[in-house]
Amino acid sequence: MSETMKKIYFYLSCFLVLFIFIPQAHSQVPHLSFYEMPSSNGYSSVHYSFHESDRKTAAFYPHIYRKWNANTPDTPNLLYDAYFGIRAAEALWFSSIVEDEISYENGTGIIVVERTIPSGTENISVKSYIFSPFELETSGYVMLLEIQGPAPPLVAFSLHNFHVGGGEFRIENETLSINGTGMLEAGASGGVYYRTFGSADGYSVGSGSQSPYQIMLDGSDFDDSESQFEGDDQALGYQFNLPAGVASGESVWLGVVIGAGESSQDISTIAQIVNAYVEGETPQGILQKERDNWTNYQNSAQLPANIDEEEEKLLRQGLAVLRFAQVREPNTEDGSPFGQILAALPKARPAEGEGIWNMAWVRDGSYGIAALAQVGLLEEARHGLEFMLNAQSGEYEHAVGYPYHISICRYYGSGREETDSNQNGPNIEYDDFGLFLWALTTTVLAEPNNDWWKQYWPIIRDLTADVLVKLTERSTFLIAPDSSIWERHWNGNEKHFTYTSIMAVKGLCGASLLAAMMDEPEKEEEYLKTAAEIIRGIEVNLLDSNNILAGSLEELETDSGYIDLAVVEAFNFGLFDPDGVVTQSTLNHFNDYFFDGVENGHGGYFRNDDGDWYDYQEWSFIDLRVSIALGLAGMETRRDALLNWVLEQSAANNYLMGELYCRGDINCEQRGDYKGSIPMVGFGPGAYILALKARNGQGPTELCTEAAEYDPGLEDPDTTDGGIETDIEQDSGQSITPGGSGCSCSHFSGSENTNYLVFIFIFCAVFFIRRRQLNPDF
Repeated sequence: MSETMKKIYFYLSCFLVLFIFIPQAHSQVPHLSFYEMPSSNGYSSVHYSFHESDRKTAAFYPHIYRKWNANTPDTPNLLYDAYFGIRAAEALWFSSIVEDEISYENGTGIIVVERTIPSGTENISVKSYIFSPFELETSGYVMLLEIQGPAPPLVAFSLHNFHVGGGEFRIENETLSINGTGMLEAGASGGVYYRTFGSADGYSVGSGSQSPYQIMLDGSDFDDSESQFEGDDQALGYQFNLPAGVASGESVWLGVVIGAGESSQDISTIAQIVNAYVEGETPQGILQKERDNWTNYQNSAQLPANIDEEEEKLLRQGLAVLRFAQVREPNTEDGSPFGQILAALPKARPAEGEGIWNMAWVRDGSYGIAALAQVGLLEEARHGLEFMLNAQSGEYEHAVGYPYHISICRYYGSGREETDSNQNGPNIEYDDFGLFLWALTTTVLAEPNNDWWKQYWPIIRDLTADVLVKLTERSTFLIAPDSSIWERHWNGNEKHFTYTSIMAVKGLCGASLLAAMMDEPEKEEEYLKTAAEIIRGIEVNLLDSNNILAGSLEELETDSGYIDLAVVEAFNFGLFDPDGVVTQSTLNHFNDYFFDGVENGHGGYFRNDDGDWYDYQEWSFIDLRVSIALGLAGMETRRDALLNWVLEQSAANNYLMGELYCRGDINCEQRGDYKGSIPMVGFGPGAYILALKARNGQGPTELCTEAAEYDPGLEDPDTTDGGIETDIEQDSGQSITPGGSGCSCSHFSGSENTNYLVFIFIFCAVFFIRRRQLNPDF
């Protein structure tokens, strides 16, 4: 081989090695990857699953929150499955027929499933409607069937398989009995009430070979005449005869309304509510009432200006999801669940070990509340705030060091404060105080003449804003170490997180306005002074030598993994000049090292450089918050591409917004697959609403104060006992660890790649120098 060819071979080899190890921009195409659709009325949720093995209503949760309190089990999925069927030329349950189309009636909770049923030479077109109705003031859902003409003579069926019995799978000793105009099912795990529109032509109860499912397929009719049935794993079926078929241009409607609860003692009350809801109504009438309810809700919202048709669809469905996730169960002497906004809804088919976030985090709720207030849904925003103001909190005073009221993490369904613990202790999150004050002030300023909040002023002032003042260290002018937004727990893992201090500034600015409205000038001045000091503390302590804003003081001091995209809120809330060196340097660093995709095309950001699987997935919430900063900083092309990517991904998934877009190849069939909790709420539609509002010229919020002109440096008092005691149960698998959310996608971060690249370059350089020493002509 000639020397020239050797050189070419060498350089080509180095190029190929580098090509393999340099992270390539992943091909990213918006696509469907979440095969479920939830509907909720704030009491319960029903879930249609179109996973390949399902194609049916596959879950019903009688509460939308995960659990009532520390001593109760998680809210169970009471439904095994439910669907319709038709027997014409052949007998077919709909779960065996692939859907033609699945969608929401946009901006509602009405799920529409269209199918074509083969029937000899004349196929039958049908639509199923599944929804949890806001016109129903209890836990329940509706399933309707529209059979469109022309259709031959046929028999329609419905199948309902709830598990409310005893034993591990809740199928033992179930009892079904005729109850007035409906059917009542009861067992150790709860009760169900079924009510058809008018009278069905038959019913059947059984299991196994005598189940309604098998009887229908065998060609027999549902002709049970007994009034009570007892046994294990009982299913109920209804039969509806259409001997004349359906004329061309006409439709025949039928349906069932189901109410269900975890207590069989409560089912009689639920039955009364269901009967009142159904009485005198037709399937079409019930559907129209639900449509009208949603129209009234959507007409109350003031959407951002300058949006296109697709953006409006995502905004409308996002508002529906925000409504899905706000609990409407009334407060009682046992608890105060009303008004809480969950971070996500439960799933029909959660992956093993996957964290499902149907819990009321202060943080997620605050983004959702701020969004509701900005679109004029002020009643819903107030309900979310009053839930936190009326909640049972303050259980971690020994960790915080001062009495406080807003939860340091999240809430149980009952309204009691909750935090999650693992081997590193609990999460103690001081950013929640600032987040709550921001959401509160946003809501108050949207309707400044409404004094609803003033009755809570002692809680707002003494147990929230004053706590932030006390937590501001004199030595650093930063908020004391906490677990913060990414929940790093305690016992040495707490840090001076930048995000917490940013939210404290935003919250205290809001509190100063509220103090002025309460005519308390001393408090107004105190909050402004503390906010100014925290801004100074951020400037003094949290910038690296390249003017990049770090994620925490401790990581910056040790020069280890200190980039965290949560600090983008400093730019969104006006702590730094959008055109200034800190904003520009930090955003450019985000783009260079944390963006995974095609520049000005599809792709987004992972959240930080801490290193676990969860951190290294793309976060749609981070994409949306970064989009605001990019627009303020004059990077509109990047902003628009980012917003478009999130929009197209959401549109491909029935306008539901995911927590994570998977990065890498292992266990991820395609880059961008939805992972984590779906649909997200405050971190989904809430963040999207705020992003589009900002795009429309809402500049950075004008800061209430400039940075203090003096530096920190005084000694801080010790205000905590240093210990953590908690009766809150361990996470038991709910915290996501690498691979723990059902996707063990490999990640290939910029920091990891650097090690590979350094090795490769050194290897090539040494090899090249050695070759030159041996052969100067090389």
